[in-house]
Amino acid sequence: MTAPHPLIEQLTARQTELDVTTTALFRRTGIACATVYNWRAGRRTPRLQELISAGEALGLRLTWERVEVPVDGWEVEPDEQLPYGELVLDENEKFCSGCGQVRSRRDDFHQDRSKRDGLKSACKYCHKDRREQRARQAGEAAA
Repeated sequence: MTAPHPLIEQLTARQTELDVTTTALFRRTGIACATVYNWRAGRRTPRLQELISAGEALGLRLTWERVEVPVDGWEVEPDEQLPYGELVLDENEKFCSGCGQVRSRRDDFHQDRSKRDGLKSACKYCHKDRREQRARQAGEAAA
């Protein structure tokens, strides 16, 4: 378990300041109480839309500013791609743990109802590559 994100700490402080219960926050946003508790405990990181919804329900607005200083130890150049974090920017995309790319949720992932989001952690292409690799290894072992 890790410390909660600084934005979650700010949301929690604002929620306490306004004396808004987590149940009331759920009624305003539809974000489950358990989800909010997991954010606070550092077990989960919110998706961008959840962060925006929770902030707006508490009278806050998320804004973006260009900074000229390193972000968490990374030098950010204007044309450089930032390293991927846990925060998924689009609800239609998901990070593939196999190939390390952001892919389409609808087209590129097999379903897995045991997972929190209902999708396997690796994309269809990674699963296909693994199957082919196992078949080659089995063929080599049999020979």
